[in-house]
Amino acid sequence: VGGTYETFRSMLLKSTDGGATWTYVSTIQYTAGLNYTETAIVRCKDGSILAIMRNATGSTINGLKYKRSTDNGATWGSVNFVPGIPTNMGVDPELKLMPNGVLVLSYGDNIPSGNMRDCMLAFSEDGNGTTWTDVTETFTSSTSGLGNKSSGYTAIFPVSFNRFVLVSDRGANAYYGSNPSPNPFSIWTR
Repeated sequence: VGGTYETFRSMLLKSTDGGATWTYVSTIQYTAGLNYTETAIVRCKDGSILAIMRNATGSTINGLKYKRSTDNGATWGSVNFVPGIPTNMGVDPELKLMPNGVLVLSYGDNIPSGNMRDCMLAFSEDGNGTTWTDVTETFTSSTSGLGNKSSGYTAIFPVSFNRFVLVSDRGANAYYGSNPSPNPFSIWTR
């Protein structure tokens, strides 16, 4: 307000009545001058809670960061960049622990030379997010032609023991002028 800088924080809340009311548990991350938004949390194989967050300085998006709690979210360890994830500017992380015990991370990665995002996947075989491997680009926004400018916002849905469906968009409206033709907006799955 009035030109002052507002900082966004990631917080953990819980509901014991099906979401009708919520109780504050803890602040996952707050740093003055940084915005921590778009946080994904998951209960890991070892019982800890992992939080992966988008972080930004003003309008500049930075690489994804993470924190871990070993006491049900009451307190959180130190904040660090996610190991093994080569993000330029990571957005909207999504975490799912698969029935086979592998932890899956999806996220959008800004392309520095354009106003687009690629969709990325990474895997933690130990199910705890201590290391991430097999970083895979699932959708490339830089492909020429209309309809390839993704927001990088994804969702993961496990469908069996070791299979999942990844969903995102093929046309973020902020990347096109009004009424583009042909219509680039669609949803893709993989």
